[in-house]
Amino acid sequence: MIDVIVPAVTSRSRDGRLDHGSGRAFLAAAGLGILVLLLGNAVAPKGDERYEWTQYLLLGTCYPLLLAALALSSARGPVAGRLLASVESLLALLALGAGLLLVVRTQRWVVLGAALAQVLLVGVLARDRQRETSGPWWRPMTLGLDLAVAAGAWTAAAGLVMTKGILVADFIPIHRLDAVAGFRDGMLALPASLALVVANVAARPTRSAARTTAWRAAENVVALVIIGLASFRADYLLNRAALYHWGPFVGPVELVRQGEWLLWDVPAHYGFLNTVMVALMPIASAWDAFYVANAVLLFLSGSLLFFAFRFPAMGLVNALFALAVSLAAVFWLPGLPGYDGFSGVLVTPAVGPIRFIWCFVLLSVLRVAASRSQAGRPIRILLGGGWLAWLAGSLWSAESAMYCAATWLPAWVILVWHHVRRGAGGARTRLRRAAALLSAPVLLIVAATSAITGYYVLRLGQAPDWYCFAEYSVAFASGFKGLPADRLGGVWALFLVLIGLSAVLLSTARSAASFPVLASLVGAFGSLWATSSYFVSRSHEVNATNLAPIMCMAIATAVHALRLQPERGRGERWVETALGAVLAVMLALAGGSGRLSSPGAWSLRHYAWSIENRRPPMDAALSTALATAGVLPTDPIVFEEWGAPWGRRDGPPERAWLPTKPFLAFAPLAPERKKLYLSRFVERVGLGGWLVEKRSSRLSSPWGSMRWLAVQLSRTHVARRTYEKDEWRLVWFGLRHPTADPNAP
Repeated sequence: MIDVIVPAVTSRSRDGRLDHGSGRAFLAAAGLGILVLLLGNAVAPKGDERYEWTQYLLLGTCYPLLLAALALSSARGPVAGRLLASVESLLALLALGAGLLLVVRTQRWVVLGAALAQVLLVGVLARDRQRETSGPWWRPMTLGLDLAVAAGAWTAAAGLVMTKGILVADFIPIHRLDAVAGFRDGMLALPASLALVVANVAARPTRSAARTTAWRAAENVVALVIIGLASFRADYLLNRAALYHWGPFVGPVELVRQGEWLLWDVPAHYGFLNTVMVALMPIASAWDAFYVANAVLLFLSGSLLFFAFRFPAMGLVNALFALAVSLAAVFWLPGLPGYDGFSGVLVTPAVGPIRFIWCFVLLSVLRVAASRSQAGRPIRILLGGGWLAWLAGSLWSAESAMYCAATWLPAWVILVWHHVRRGAGGARTRLRRAAALLSAPVLLIVAATSAITGYYVLRLGQAPDWYCFAEYSVAFASGFKGLPADRLGGVWALFLVLIGLSAVLLSTARSAASFPVLASLVGAFGSLWATSSYFVSRSHEVNATNLAPIMCMAIATAVHALRLQPERGRGERWVETALGAVLAVMLALAGGSGRLSSPGAWSLRHYAWSIENRRPPMDAALSTALATAGVLPTDPIVFEEWGAPWGRRDGPPERAWLPTKPFLAFAPLAPERKKLYLSRFVERVGLGGWLVEKRSSRLSSPWGSMRWLAVQLSRTHVARRTYEKDEWRLVWFGLRHPTADPNAP
């Protein structure tokens, strides 16, 4: 078997050295990945979250080291070349066997038809196929291996499906609100998506850039207008799901605007700098401020992804493809697709750019730097902007800090090595230069944290509690609300993109391509691996589609690197097949739901610049209870709820006397941290106030018992007045020292 696979997946030059443009890079990278997974399966504890985290960490540490060793072992001698070819052929056999096993285990037989269609389209449309070193694509051995790779790739990519009630194709969902339109659109979505992907990923441009400059500008403007409209689309805002998911963002913003302090007495579920940014926006309503901030970030991420797939010297078809990928990955797949109209990512903002935006920015910087470097243009100013983006991303949130570190720092090390290696001076001079450049992240982060600490000391009188910055990430990494991964689900789509990216990285390293290109690939690998921790932490299948934008940015980086290579062999074709399968499935998922052709889908009433008037009014019974109890709009008040406040009230925002806005923010915290936040807040604010609770949900929330609040309140406050009406219970808690509580009724 090895004698058959070796010539099929490798090619050698006259001196016996392995050529970089060959089929073995993709299968070798895949085989290494499978080998690492088998290693993790042997050493990881079974039956809990530690198993998934062990596999994840091995893919981020052991796998890159093995990949680097494979890249560096490309020796020049004929004996060494044949030995390495045999090793990589064994890895290829492992990869092919794993792909076949996945096809059999999942039994998604319909993907075989999609795989065959893709192989035939690639063979027909690839305009540079005559330069492939492996011979014509229609030879039986070549065609068989192409089909095997495509079948495994489509099986893995189809794991992105999580919607129930689906069409025959397993990855085209029928929208539950419009099954007829879903059937019609689903039948059209898959072939159209596949043709669009192949025409852009496999084909090469033939038109000159000069002929298309004016048209490209017009096409780009139209695309950006469409992305802008999608960013401000307000379907189902604000429904119950949106109120629940917006609460952890809006609540801390209102507390900061009230004068309270992050990193001290205000827990911020989703970050530090993002909360500060929204709080400082010159928009009166915190709800509107967050809506606008999120929409702007959506527009930025959608635009960056659009230009990532806007290939040079390609025309209208490429513009349609780039726009379709941007809309599908950024707007239509993340969140709750098929449940809340078009605006899944607006309903559930935590799955969108408010979490991942700086990965988009850094990957765009690295990709543009690679292109400029290939053209002989300077990149120093661009890299300076990258450092500012890295610093902002590091302060954005603890999650973002990890994502940005994995994206930027390894790429920076490669760029520094390249700069020092070709610089003038002796070894000592180069060492000093390298030390100075590599110390940049330490100096930047020390300067930023020192400035923030100094500001806190001057204004608050206390140094910030920096553990507040990371405690939510620690809680979720420790298994809070964790879910096991479906071993036949979306995890394989993530793995496939990682493997495709690794294959391009391996091929690029062996071809001695420019170091900025290599750095962009390393950054994409680090970004995809780091953000996948979001899926590992809570392995619900929807979190795989939530990572669609990052997967697409990684795919765009790989495709750009392939286009910079002088030759296109079978390995490159297989990478394009695998990554193209993921893109085609994403486009089919987004376009086959029936939403695009549903009545009123493109009505302008769906778009809004303000959503304050869309906030539902307060429950009528609760409003009556507040009025009867004599609660004034200016009275300090806290609602015991798990999402956002109980509807819109007339007058100014509620004055909070506890930091539980919302209570959901306290769910992941350790008991001692809950008490610490409450004691700090009460000590600073020194107020009593109303606690409004729904008696039917008291002590029975989905996030655990509320007894800790009663215990803590008993130490600082005392219930002085109680009013009950229907299902509502209103209690005025005064401080145990009434003279310090001027707002007591």
